[in-house]
Amino acid sequence: MFIKIILFILFSVTSFTSWTQERFYTSFRYNSVGFHIIEKDSSFISIGRRSDVIFENSLYFHEFSILGDTTMGWVFDVDSAISTEIQYTNGALPGIIGGLVVGEQGGILYPTLFNFTDDFTDTTSVHIYQFTGERGGRFSIINKINDTTLIIAAGMQANNYTLHSSLLKIHTNGEVLWKQDYYCGNDCRTLPYNLISTHDGGFFIGCNEYYHVGTQQQYEKMVIIKTDSLGDEEFRYYPGIDGFHIRAGWIIQANDSNYVLSYSDPKINEGNQPTNPDNTIWIAKIDEQGNEIWIHSLYDDLPLNQGYGLNYYITKMEKISDGFIIGGNDGGLFGFLIKTDFDGNLIWYRFYDHPSWEENEPTNQQTKINGFTSTSDGGFILTGNYTSFPGNVYPNGVSMAIAIKVDEYGCLVEGCQLADAIMELEENSSTVHIYPNPVSGFLTIAIDKEISQSFSLSIINLNGQQVLNVNNLSTQSTIDISDLNSGIYLLRLLFENGEALTRKFVKD
Repeated sequence: MFIKIILFILFSVTSFTSWTQERFYTSFRYNSVGFHIIEKDSSFISIGRRSDVIFENSLYFHEFSILGDTTMGWVFDVDSAISTEIQYTNGALPGIIGGLVVGEQGGILYPTLFNFTDDFTDTTSVHIYQFTGERGGRFSIINKINDTTLIIAAGMQANNYTLHSSLLKIHTNGEVLWKQDYYCGNDCRTLPYNLISTHDGGFFIGCNEYYHVGTQQQYEKMVIIKTDSLGDEEFRYYPGIDGFHIRAGWIIQANDSNYVLSYSDPKINEGNQPTNPDNTIWIAKIDEQGNEIWIHSLYDDLPLNQGYGLNYYITKMEKISDGFIIGGNDGGLFGFLIKTDFDGNLIWYRFYDHPSWEENEPTNQQTKINGFTSTSDGGFILTGNYTSFPGNVYPNGVSMAIAIKVDEYGCLVEGCQLADAIMELEENSSTVHIYPNPVSGFLTIAIDKEISQSFSLSIINLNGQQVLNVNNLSTQSTIDISDLNSGIYLLRLLFENGEALTRKFVKD
């Protein structure tokens, strides 16, 4: 096998950068797709591949600065007797990438494990597998158990063309320690979507099951497969409403001993399959035995006419210090990022499109978010691809990898989180009153409705920073704000029952 790395200097095709160096939208390398981003010192590395994977045997890497400027790019090629393509799928560890190569004889898909150096400019080993009884497969998700052991979820194809999911334990030297397979019956295909370890030493595998593929009765269901530490199946949990499309989502550990999952019920009208009534994202909590603790729909929280798609497709979910972040695509124009608290309540949502190409017709362009990660400054960086279909004003038919850096509120433009509070302000403006406004010294807060509970008060400046916090206030209270700088502020009241009210005021 011959492996080569080609390095070259690149410049960003498009860069949208704020003066604070905390946000940007950048595009690079035509005909490419981004799948994963890793933060490295004061820069980022994007991992992707060619958007048209036919006869392509390369992985693409791009390193870019905190300003979004691409400084260097390189290509990883595998040139051997059996390989014509590399395809990277979700799930990367520092230095380890899973995927596949395509054999020249019969188009067999060989699961592949790449071990890279820490800077991804060279490899220490490449392992290509062919399993007995399998026509081929793909390593989709890789988790690290310890310094020498990996657990991998794979999509496999048997000789009879039946697609099924597998779980493998593999030593970092490439040795397969064990392999377990999971099927969903006749006329059904199951493919893995995400993988986590459980508290009892076992695993949860999030899969998508496809029934009656290619017929008018085709539909999809999400399933969570619970296994023990050796991959032996214990049970299956099917979320969502029976009889409707349920698209594969993510399951991660909650902030306690339980687990939270997100999934969508896309609006798909195929054959005799009924159209889903909600077409939204759901958040659910289960215990380790698959018992449902609670379930929330975001139907009333997300916009109904965003872009031209409501077929939400979740590509990743991540736990942060105060909740969960969910990323993906809306099935139409936009990629999205959503934040919820630990109880599944929506905190904010953001939709993203290319900032320089707004003149394009919405039906002729698409932004996809394929992955994201938290960054050391508290924000997030997203990757995916922008596609402009033929017939657009500009450019005319192009696809390119993208990277989007946003702050802790998911904002690409500074202060976008203030719109959340303003929307809430309009809803409760007749409930809470503050005066005088503008104010220079003492601010009075009066609430119309009768309450028997105390509330806390927070004052937030335009940078999203909390500058004052007061607890245990009553229905009408007065606070001294004379020490605050002049400017516009948000005043947020939080009651014992979790209800929140927000107002805006001006400090002279």
